[in-house]
Amino acid sequence: MSDLQLLRRFCAAERATPDELVARCLRSTTSGDTAISAAGRRAADQAIAAFAAAEGRSGREAVVVGNRLRSFLIHNGIFLQGPASIV
Repeated sequence: MSDLQLLRRFCAAERATPDELVARCLRSTTSGDTAISAAGRRAADQAIAAFAAAEGRSGREAVVVGNRLRSFLIHNGIFLQGPASIV
């Protein structure tokens, strides 16, 4: 499965567009700027882990799927660090 297909499946599971996934990880500061939301990042990381489990992935396969999804957020400026896939 390609990264794009995986992202589509994750978006469907989350009922969100890719832009909405990124927006969930952002917050507005008191000065009106945009910043990364720690709570949003945690929620995204938990959603990724739940998606991998719901897909029947476990062990190294779940880590690889999760890291592939995290890479989308990372490339959109949202830093998420998953476990190493060299397990």
